[in-house]
Amino acid sequence: MFKDSFIARISSILAVICLVAVIVISDLLRSTPVAGLSLPPPSRLLALGEEYSLPFLKGLRLNHSDPFALDFIVDSADLDKVEQEHIQCLISYFLAGLTTPDEDLWVNLSPNESDRVLAPDLETTDLGRDMLAQDYVLKQLASSLTHPDTETGKAYWANAGVGAIRESPLQADESKIWIVPDKAEVYEQGTTAVITAASLKLQCEDESQQVLLSAITKDVNEGRNFANLRQIYHSLILAKWFKTKLKDSLYAAYIDQHKLKGINTSDPALKEKIFGLYVQSFKKGVYDVIRGAGANNHSPLQERRRFFPGAPCSANRWL
Repeated sequence: MFKDSFIARISSILAVICLVAVIVISDLLRSTPVAGLSLPPPSRLLALGEEYSLPFLKGLRLNHSDPFALDFIVDSADLDKVEQEHIQCLISYFLAGLTTPDEDLWVNLSPNESDRVLAPDLETTDLGRDMLAQDYVLKQLASSLTHPDTETGKAYWANAGVGAIRESPLQADESKIWIVPDKAEVYEQGTTAVITAASLKLQCEDESQQVLLSAITKDVNEGRNFANLRQIYHSLILAKWFKTKLKDSLYAAYIDQHKLKGINTSDPALKEKIFGLYVQSFKKGVYDVIRGAGANNHSPLQERRRFFPGAPCSANRWL
């Protein structure tokens, strides 16, 4: 049933106040997370990623004889060996999702909303940092795919209309593109829950961006660019199942209670760094090119067009 998976067991003794200790070993959570901050620079074109997956939480098993212990089922994906740091990070996503209300599981990259980038407290967690980083990658990829020399770019600019192509760079292109859950299914057998379906889809509010969605959707669900996002999504699916299944149990004091002590291991300044990269991309664009017969001379009889993308903005919600 669990081919290419293995069981990761975590347990601890009951702490008086911090219920996090009921779920995991505190030392495990305080280790350096595996998912570091490695993002493409604002001016670099980003290509669609090849198929690739990182380890993710496939399921979990409750232990009725020891309610203070959980078994996590970890799928090794495309790795031959899963390091302990990977497991630590996946569990930190799960725990942050467990104690954060669903309505607070969002990120927002918009140049005019520097005060509304992440829900309160999430900026100190690996979950918030990595959600925001993946949203930045989404913006970079969407902008890169509009390059006029690509097939998606040609279709995009054709649909964008005459007003989208000017002699000077576009200003404040606030078209929105965002990721939403598509399918999330959990199979239960006894005390074990296993994720059997986990897919994401994209939405946009600008008709010209429709040509980008199919390419990005495939990358989001299968590609290297969003392998970390799929890790996050699986952890949040299990957290949602746990919340629903055990909302009236002893875990109720932890579920949706913003109890992040022990998992608030991320530097909150990273939020500002990611937002700063996004603003640079928004202002300068991942490309700025001139195309047309007049690109190499100044003949008034030949057309000269300048293509400049404003990075799209959005508010992504993951559950």
